Amino acid sequence: MTTLYKRIGGDTYYWEIATNVSNKSEIIIHWGKLGDGGETYEFQVNDNLAANNACIEIVREKLLDGYEVGELPFHSVLQFPIDEAWEVAKTLDFCVLIQDYLDEMLCRTGNGHVIASEIRSRSIVIFFYAISPFIVGESFSLLLLAKKIDKQFTVGIVCPDPDGKWTHQNCIIIIYPEAHKDEFLKLNGPAMQIDRLGRKMEFPVNWNNGGYWT
Repeated sequence: MTTLYKRIGGDTYYWEIATNVSNKSEIIIHWGKLGDGGETYEFQVNDNLAANNACIEIVREKLLDGYEVGELPFHSVLQFPIDEAWEVAKTLDFCVLIQDYLDEMLCRTGNGHVIASEIRSRSIVIFFYAISPFIVGESFSLLLLAKKIDKQFTVGIVCPDPDGKWTHQNCIIIIYPEAHKDEFLKLNGPAMQIDRLGRKMEFPVNWNNGGYWT
C-alpha cells in the first residue's frame, strides 16, 4: 500500500492505493480527511503487471497534484486499566479485541496502525504509530461507545531519550483525556508482549529496528 498526504487549508487529507490481497489485478483507492472514514473506489485491470504499472502511474499523478509521503508518525500509546479479578484468558481476549478495534480505526482513517500490545499488572498497553495522535482519543472513545464498551483509557505520546532512542525509560506525555493532558504516563509491572495478530511474543523486540518495545 502507498499512502500520501496533503495539507489543504488547516486540514490534512490522506490518499491510499493498493492491490486487493485476494485479487492482485484489482486496485483499491481510499481517500479522505485524516481521521475520517473517507471514500473507496475499486477497479479491475487485466493482470498483476497491469495493476502494478497502473498504481505507479496513479501515484505519480498524485505527487504532481501536491500529495506527499507523510511525515514520520508519532510513537503513541493507549493504556486501558483492567479488572484485577480478570483471568489471564479474559484479559488476553480483551487486549486482542481492543487492539483490533484501534488498528482498524487507524487504518480506515489514514492515520496509522498498531505495532504491538503489552499486558501489565494493572493495564493493557497498546503501542501504535499515528500521523495525528491528537485526534485518536475522541474518535476511539466514540467507537467504544458504539461497541458498548464503557471503559476509560489514556492516550500518550512517547518521547525519545536525548540520543533519539526509544526505551522503557522514555517519558510518555498524556494527550487524552483533557483532564490529564500534559501529565506523564507511567507503565507499571512486568509485561506480556502481544503482536498485531494477538500472539504472545517470547522475546523483546527493539523499537529502534522498526519493532516494538525493548
